[in-house]
Amino acid sequence: MDIKKSNWMFVWIFFVQTLFLLSGCSIFQGTKGTETSNIRVAYAHIIGQPSTAAFGQIEVNYQVDHLCAGRPLSNNCVHLLFAKATMPKEGLATKAILVFHWKSYFHTYAEIEREYGEPEDGHDSYYAFQNDARKGILLDTPANRATVSQWSLNYLSHTPPGQEITKVKAIEIATNMLRAETKVADEIYKFTAKRYAYGWHLGCTMVKADGSQQVGHFCAILVGDDGEIKQVFGGM
Repeated sequence: MDIKKSNWMFVWIFFVQTLFLLSGCSIFQGTKGTETSNIRVAYAHIIGQPSTAAFGQIEVNYQVDHLCAGRPLSNNCVHLLFAKATMPKEGLATKAILVFHWKSYFHTYAEIEREYGEPEDGHDSYYAFQNDARKGILLDTPANRATVSQWSLNYLSHTPPGQEITKVKAIEIATNMLRAETKVADEIYKFTAKRYAYGWHLGCTMVKADGSQQVGHFCAILVGDDGEIKQVFGGM
């Protein structure tokens, strides 16, 4: 191929892709697989101010301007939840690229269908990706659009192989958190563990050294593959 013609073709392709990115029509890779993934990607702008929700979470509303990947939305006002500890120091992006889950951030559509029946696409409560604002609410810039456009729903549906933490490490992280929170040195923690797409779901029963158990001393802890506590349910 003629070198000049090849260079002009490269410039033309780059120009067309740039137009797509700036116009809000991303070239998303591998958007198939929506039947097994509950993830959506969208361009949006914030509505109102974030506020505190239950279980140490923050809630915020975004208006979707363009849905890039995932199942259609019947309500373009998205109510997002995420762990309070993941709130960026600079605050949330006013214009954002949202990566978010319906129902729960550790269920696929197939699991929801088995457990809850047909998914309700009109449901307006979602979780930011991995319950983490830093991963699910990105500043809307051309660079971030270009990066996100290369992600497939399959890629987003689980932690890449080799980047998962072990069950032993997850339990260690949960134990350290419980010791710091309860401040009871002789308490014994009995864990059950189940792997989910982005980490470990740990059930914990807290028992004193003499074998007695106080009412409410049990909880469920979600430990992400990034080593962070994503959420705690129940009493401690």
